[in-house]
Order: sequence, then C-alpha cells, then structure tokens
Amino acid sequence: MAELGTRYLVLGTYYLMNKLAQAISVILHPLLMPTYFFGLLLGAGSFITAIHPSVQWLFWSYVLVSTFLIPVGYVLALKKRGMVSSIQLEKQEERWHPLLFTAIIYGISAFSMEWTELLPDIYPKSIYLMAVAIALIAIISRWWKISAHSVGVGGVVGMLLRLNLSTDNAWLLYSFLGMLLVGGVVMFARLWLQAHTSKQVWAGFGMGVLLGFLGSFV
Repeated sequence: MAELGTRYLVLGTYYLMNKLAQAISVILHPLLMPTYFFGLLLGAGSFITAIHPSVQWLFWSYVLVSTFLIPVGYVLALKKRGMVSSIQLEKQEERWHPLLFTAIIYGISAFSMEWTELLPDIYPKSIYLMAVAIALIAIISRWWKISAHSVGVGGVVGMLLRLNLSTDNAWLLYSFLGMLLVGGVVMFARLWLQAHTSKQVWAGFGMGVLLGFLGSFV
C-alpha cells in the first residue's frame, strides 16, 4: 500500500510539473517578449518622455498585435491548412516558414515605429534586433533546433544589461535581475518538457544575450 501511495505521489508530481512547464512555455512565449520588454521600459519612466500618457496603452496594444497576435494568427492558419502540426512548432522542419514570416512582420513593425518619429530610438531598435534574432533562429533551425524561448528571454536580458550600464535607474536594475530569474525558469521548463537539449537551451540564451547587448550599441 505504501509503495502504491508513493507511486501515485510521484506520478502526480510529474503531471503537475509537466503542466507547470507547459504553462511557463506559453506565458513566457518568445513572441510575448517585446510586449513584456516594452512594459518594463514604460515602467522605468525615463524612456517614455516622447510617449504621451494618454496613448501609452494604445502603443502597447499595437506592440502586442504586431509582434504576437499577427504571427500567432499566421501559424494558426498554417495549422488549419495542415502545413504545421502544432502552433508550438515543435518539429524542426516546420519552423523555417513561420519564423521567416515573423521576422518580416517584426521588421515592418519596427519600421513603422521609426517612421512615426514620435518614439525614442530604443523602441524600434529593440524590435529590429528581435527581427534579426528570429531570422537567425529560422536559419539555424534548418540544421539545428536552437531554443527560441531561450533566445527571446536572453535578448531581453542582454538589452536590459546594456541599458543598466548606461542608465542609473533602479527599476531597470530590478527588471534585469528579474529577467535573469525568468530566464532560468524558462530554460528549466524547456528542458523538463524535453523540447530541447541543454546545448540548444544554453546556446539560445547565449545568442540572445549577445544580440541584445551588442546590438544595443548600434
């Protein structure tokens, strides 16, 4: 009886961990990173001088639609047509087309922000960097399934690191430390679900940090 109870406890714990890891993968999806990153910038205060308070939510909504809802809608359309098997794009061979489309959409979104000339450079520049990151993921995925989740959170960590080196802002410092913790959680979740190997996860995080940090100097 004791062995049976232990077995059910282990199975229950494993089930809950799987559900938690899946929830983390959805909530911290790489396509949501621009929305989270801009939310952190808006919270910092010093980066919103060119954005009137009355339109901050409109701007944030635009980011959510252009960098998340449109790419996800495209993947859902592909799934409906049977061109991809899952919206998570777990199969390596299914990633190229949706990722390339997403990179183009990000580029258009960044260009539209730049064209308005109403936003600080950090906003369009960060989206351009994310577009480059997605394009690189698409290229690498032709041969190796690098972790897009890790690249996404790593990119935010890298950009926040760069901002902290040039700006004395307590909110940005706490945001950077918080995103480091989030990065660890995301990588653990991807490994737990066996969606990637440890090399794919760490390579993704490293690539994201380097792109976010070095690209911020451009």
